[in-house]
Amino acid sequence: MNAYRFSVSWSRILPYGKLSGGINQKGIHYYNSVINETLSQGLTPFMTLLHLDYPQALQDEYGGVLSHRFVDDFLDFSDLCFKEFGDRIKHWVAINEPHTLSRGGFAVGDLAPGRCSGTHAVVVQLYRQKYQATQKGIIGISLNIDWAEPYTSSKRDRKAAQRAIDFDFGWFMDPITKGDYPESMKQNLGNRLPRFTNEESELLKGSFDFLGVNYYTGRYAMDQPNSNVDPRQSSYLTDAHINTRVPDLGNYTHSPLKATPNDNIRVSFYQAHLSSVLKAMRKGANVKGYMVWALLDNFEWLTGYTIKFGLYYVDVRNPSVRIPKLSALWFRKFLEGNDHRRLRMIEVDAN
Repeated sequence: MNAYRFSVSWSRILPYGKLSGGINQKGIHYYNSVINETLSQGLTPFMTLLHLDYPQALQDEYGGVLSHRFVDDFLDFSDLCFKEFGDRIKHWVAINEPHTLSRGGFAVGDLAPGRCSGTHAVVVQLYRQKYQATQKGIIGISLNIDWAEPYTSSKRDRKAAQRAIDFDFGWFMDPITKGDYPESMKQNLGNRLPRFTNEESELLKGSFDFLGVNYYTGRYAMDQPNSNVDPRQSSYLTDAHINTRVPDLGNYTHSPLKATPNDNIRVSFYQAHLSSVLKAMRKGANVKGYMVWALLDNFEWLTGYTIKFGLYYVDVRNPSVRIPKLSALWFRKFLEGNDHRRLRMIEVDAN
């Protein structure tokens, strides 16, 4: 293990969302402590600037990310972070999972919707123009995707799978590589889809030094005419004219859906997954690293403490206790250089 990724809370640094509302120096001190401790342990810190949450004051004042004013305030917050932490942080993620932020706001209704692509682009421009030459860091974005495979081998389902990927991953990947949304989104959404100006398009293209990919599972995609789409499903799937189904666990035994008490499924997932990553690298994929979600059991957004993603168990009644799960022991052996294919038996301390 040689890296640690964490998010900075905008509200902890700027409680009222703006520089004019005052800087919380205790928040600055806290993140300085986290960064310094990370470095003292020989780890490279990765800092994420926006991970779904932002100050309530901005939501109350102008509707948060639905307003263009949000972009300027986030730019000021990012500038402050670059200034305070950039001497030690060399890897920045401007926004984590903009798809989750936008889908949760517009399609599902369980999160505040976002003005994500443009916000990301101006923050990257700020860092490159003002800080990158002296601080020698890099900045990117983390995109999430639930990969889609065609439900059948038919041409219609193959096209449906590509549309599912476009509406999931391409929604944000295409603008930062091509300067525009995928053609399938433009065809299906028409004038409901915002248009980038020429200036915005040029600003977006190439606005990342690295790409983080967050993924959890895959789905089968089936082509559906408008009249047959289930109205109860997320609206962005309706717009894409697709139905999706989570694959049968019997065919995907490494899917991280649930972890049994003995943690065998999580171990199997990491073992199978890292084997796939290695195969991709041998085929030429430019993979620079892999980060586990998550190091510790955490408050997992809307699901709270009901989902346990961590390698280490956290007793919420006694939060200082950290108990390694079987997956943590397996990962330690893996990082020590043991052949992961032979790590079938893990010795566990009696207590």
